[in-house]
This record gives sequence, C-alpha cells and structure tokens, in this order.
Amino acid sequence: MKTTFQDQTLYMGDFFRQWQQIPDQSVDLILTDPPYGALTTAQPWDVRPDFHVLGWIFANLIKPNGQVAIFSDFLTATEIESGFSRYFDFRFNWFWQKPSAIPANRSRPANDVELILVYKVKGIRIKDITFNIDDIRQEGKPYERPAGKTQNDNPTRRQGGNLPEVFINESGKRFPRSVLNFANKPCMEKSERTPHPTQKPIALLEHILRGLSNPGNTILDPFTGSGSTLVACHRLGRRGVGFELAPEYYEMAKIRMERETAQGILC
Repeated sequence: MKTTFQDQTLYMGDFFRQWQQIPDQSVDLILTDPPYGALTTAQPWDVRPDFHVLGWIFANLIKPNGQVAIFSDFLTATEIESGFSRYFDFRFNWFWQKPSAIPANRSRPANDVELILVYKVKGIRIKDITFNIDDIRQEGKPYERPAGKTQNDNPTRRQGGNLPEVFINESGKRFPRSVLNFANKPCMEKSERTPHPTQKPIALLEHILRGLSNPGNTILDPFTGSGSTLVACHRLGRRGVGFELAPEYYEMAKIRMERETAQGILC
C-alpha cells in the first residue's frame, strides 16, 4: 500500500522486502530511527534490524555523495558500525540531550541522551558532502575578539586608529556543537505529541535536515513511525519517502500528513 501527500510518499509494509521500489542511488539522505530499544510488545515490527543487511541496502539506495543519519544508543552504535563499515565511513555524531528522562531502575542514572550517528559513502571526499554550517549555527550574543585566531564564523573585520585589529561577530551565532538540546516527548507541545512511544521532535529532525540536505533533496526514512520525518521534510521542501510496517503507526502517520498537507497557504 502506498499513499502520496504532495511531495511525500508513505509505504505500508516491511522496508526489507519493499526497498527495491526505490531507484538505486536516488536518495540524498537517509534519516531514521530504527527499533533498537528495549522491546515492549511481541509485535513483529519490534524486532531489531540486521544492520549488516541494512547497511548493504542503504549502500544500494544512496547517492555517491549521500549521507546517513541514524538514531542509536551506545550499545546499538557498535552494531551499526559493524554493519555499516564495509560501505560507509563514520563522519561524526550528535548527542541529543533531552530535558526530561524517566529512570529505568535504581541501579543506574536516568538516560537523557541519545546518539545520532552520521555516515558518508566510503571513499567520498568531505568537500563533496553537504554540510550547511550556516543553517545550523547556534544562537548567541554578538562579540568581538582579537584578530589572528581561527575564525570559523567568518565575522566582519575592522581596524580603527591605534586600536588593535579585531573580528566582530554581529549576529552572535556560534559554530555548531555536537550537543543538541531539543524537547523530547514529555516536553513537546501537546499538539505535536502522538501515541508513538519513541516519537522524535520535528524541530530536531529539521535541524538535521538543514545541516545534511538541501531543498529538493530526496530523504528516506525506512522506519517512519508516526511520520515526524515526513512532516519535517514537507515543511523544509524536501521530498520524503517513508516505510512503516505497523498498521496503527502507518495510519497515525497518514493522518498527520493529511492534516499537514491540507493546511496549505492561506494568504
């Protein structure tokens, strides 16, 4: 089953069986949250994916200069690296720090951090890969500093009389950091929350999309869940393709996308 919403396409079914519906080397960015966490039900869609198979499939679908951004915990990261290393080179990771966390038990601290691993196709040069640094700079106050240091934020240069030469950052925006602070489900706006247990915030997904892709790019999410990636793609002008195996989550994502695309432009 397939449903299309303007520039977004949602398939109902098992990605491992249906991935060939996507043309080879047609995807610019794979952004996904696989079911790697502790299983809470006995449903077939809760099975952890085989990351060796997943890496091989991704290598077939992604463009030579494409990237993969995949959510993970620390233990699963080793499985992903083992499965992906034949086809992809690890680039960097973001740490998503959540404002709230529910303790699992009294023997360890509550987990409020989740990894986002970023990979590129093996052998591709960094300069040929999308990283829109200016679109994901962190907010801050304007500042001045002496000249001669590394200027990653390209501020305006000035020289006045006998004063030492300085660099001025008028916007205050800083170089992007690896720690991302975005609301998790308990802290999301009520209008954004769904019953999906591992829903990701749209603002976080938009941040990743802005940094690793461009308008008009094709984004793939093989484990769509409640459809947050497709919503973010629609808002930022990316073409999204999603797969969801669980019927209830497929319907959830379908309803969200219907509402999102029905809003249109009113002025």
